[in-house]
Amino acid sequence: MVRIFLCSLFAALALAGPSGAQQDYPNRPIRLVAPFAAGATLDITARIVGEQLAEVFGKQVIVENKPGASGLLGSGVVAKAPPDGYTLLLFTPSSMFSSISLYTQMPFDPTKDLVPVAKIGNTDFVLISGNDLPVKTLQEFVALAKASPSKYTLGYKSLTAQLTVEWLKQAAGIDVRSIPYRDGAAAFVDLASGQLSAMVEPVPSSIGQIKAGRVKAIAVSASQRSAALPDVPTVIESGYAGIDTSVEAVVYAPAGTPAPIIARLHQEISRIVQIEAVRAKLAQVGMDAMTKTPQALTEEGKDAPAKWGRIIKLANIPKVN
Repeated sequence: MVRIFLCSLFAALALAGPSGAQQDYPNRPIRLVAPFAAGATLDITARIVGEQLAEVFGKQVIVENKPGASGLLGSGVVAKAPPDGYTLLLFTPSSMFSSISLYTQMPFDPTKDLVPVAKIGNTDFVLISGNDLPVKTLQEFVALAKASPSKYTLGYKSLTAQLTVEWLKQAAGIDVRSIPYRDGAAAFVDLASGQLSAMVEPVPSSIGQIKAGRVKAIAVSASQRSAALPDVPTVIESGYAGIDTSVEAVVYAPAGTPAPIIARLHQEISRIVQIEAVRAKLAQVGMDAMTKTPQALTEEGKDAPAKWGRIIKLANIPKVN
């Protein structure tokens, strides 16, 4: 009789254990990995949201920078972490899913090892030119490039910007030379001097130059206009359908994280993103605050590898070992 009672007690405790752990989540600090250098837009975004989460949960949220391999180093750490809700990732679906077509070996499987929790917002890319280039619209730039393709150039300094450049060239039927830059400051100098015709650059790092009148904003590569540049039309508005390379900031958790924990995190992050003070802080770094459900993000993730794979193939970008 005692044996039966003890077996029943242990079974009940075993069943109650995980549920209890979920009910008092979180009961210790949470680690939020930002796979970028300190001071980057997504690092600042992680700190803005992490600070608010810490207030809600009453537990510390530690933002940990793990840059390297275009964000894959830090992402791999989270993908291999215990699925208990205490190790999270802030990353961009575009970087994560394009990596499948860019690397011969991956430290994790983006389609299986991570699950989306919540979207925080978008940051967009903008096509900019020097003031001496005689264009105000994308249509005028395309006409100029078609008339004298060898005379004009398009610069970029990140993978997503490169993909945007190549996608635009394909869609518009222009064959201008693509120029990679490692240093954004050098690119802006070349743009201002006329050495570089135009450039695709993130809104956050170009907004100061645009507002100061040093460069011109021609078009934004997103499905809707940027809140930071409301007067600048999108590439789609300019006549080139489907070109949307806006960068989403999404929180991920290791696959297998209990659904109640995912739901709690999504609820709190989505609520935080609606706070006006938070939205204002995000806007200061060029992040347009907006939410999206885990289900919607999961559905989008199913098509993302093929989408980015097509663009990479068009751009003739070789795989990296």
